[in-house]
Amino acid sequence: CGFARSYPGISYDLREANTYQLLAQLRSHAIDIAIVRTPFSAPDLCAEPLRRESMVAVGRAELMGNCAHEGAISLDALKGVPLVMYRRWEPILRERFERMGIAPRIMCVNDNAVTTMALAREGLGVALAPASTLECADCAELTALPIAAADLDSEIDAVYRSDAELTSAARLLLDALRMEKR
Repeated sequence: CGFARSYPGISYDLREANTYQLLAQLRSHAIDIAIVRTPFSAPDLCAEPLRRESMVAVGRAELMGNCAHEGAISLDALKGVPLVMYRRWEPILRERFERMGIAPRIMCVNDNAVTTMALAREGLGVALAPASTLECADCAELTALPIAAADLDSEIDAVYRSDAELTSAARLLLDALRMEKR
C-alpha cells in the first residue's frame, strides 16, 4: 500500500466488522476512521465518499436466462428468478420490487456480501450485491451484469468523528484517501 510506504513509522490496529459495528466503535473512540458502505445513518459523524459503484446481478448462466448476453439487467428481468441478497440491501430491493409490482423470489438473505456470492456460485440463486463484491469472491464461473437502476448505486465512505478528534496519523490517512479519490 502506498500509504504504508510513505509513512513506514505508522503502525495499524485494523478491525473488521459490519458497518454498524464500526460506527459504534467510532462513537466509543475505539477507532479513528471507518471505511464503510452505504446505506447507513450517522448524522453525528462526518462521512466522505471515496467510491461510487453500481449494484450487480451475479449468477450461473442458466439462472440468468436470456439476460446473460445483455450489457445490463433490469430488476423486471429478475421476476421469478431465485435471488440471494445481502441483508442491508433487502429492504431497499424489496421496496423497489414492490414499486414495480413484482413479488421477488428471495431464496436467501444473509449478512455477508462474500457469502452472497458463494451461494450464487453454488447455484442457490442470482446474487444482488455491490460491484466491488466481485473483487472479494471467486466469481470465475458466474455471469455478472450491472443492474440498470441508478438509484441502486452504493458508495464506500470514510467515516470519522471530526477532524479535531483525529490523531495525526488518522489525519494523514484521511488525506491519503482523499488524494486516491481524485
